Amino acid sequence: MVIDAELRARLQFGPSHGEPPEVTQSRNEEIKELRVELLTLNELLPGRRGKAVARRLIKLGNPLAESPLESLGRAVIIRAGLPIPELQVEIRGSDGRLYRMDGAYRNQRVAIEFDGRIKYFGDLGDPDMVAYQEHLRQTAIGNRGWRVVRTSWNELIHHPEAFINALRNALEEQNRRVA
Repeated sequence: MVIDAELRARLQFGPSHGEPPEVTQSRNEEIKELRVELLTLNELLPGRRGKAVARRLIKLGNPLAESPLESLGRAVIIRAGLPIPELQVEIRGSDGRLYRMDGAYRNQRVAIEFDGRIKYFGDLGDPDMVAYQEHLRQTAIGNRGWRVVRTSWNELIHHPEAFINALRNALEEQNRRVA
């Protein structure tokens, strides 16, 4: 979470900074340079405790993670040995609208949504309307052959295996469908 947030802040990256979420070639170079800087700082720290873990986290950091929940979800996926999903993926729904998903595996047509409480109980409007809009969004994406796997803080913290099992099942089902 900290590495993702640091990359995002240092690069002044993403919608909150007026930029599209996609990573361009020049942005990839900036990300690589910042990783080298962070790796160098890590090596300058005294002692050896934690340096190997920090190196791995720096290499896995991604400025496209828009929240600590997305970072945590990606960490759970990595820890389970599943492939790392692409972040902030745009998918056109059957209604013609473009929807941005928190994560996705394009080849298998599996999308991931990390649902925080703020989505349903925050400043996004009437919670019932937000839930209804999410239902319409998921239906429009599902009509295009995508499977959406949702998770929450509670599930990732207390029952990460439930999320991983659902994700693994979705990937396997979609692999069979695509093949």
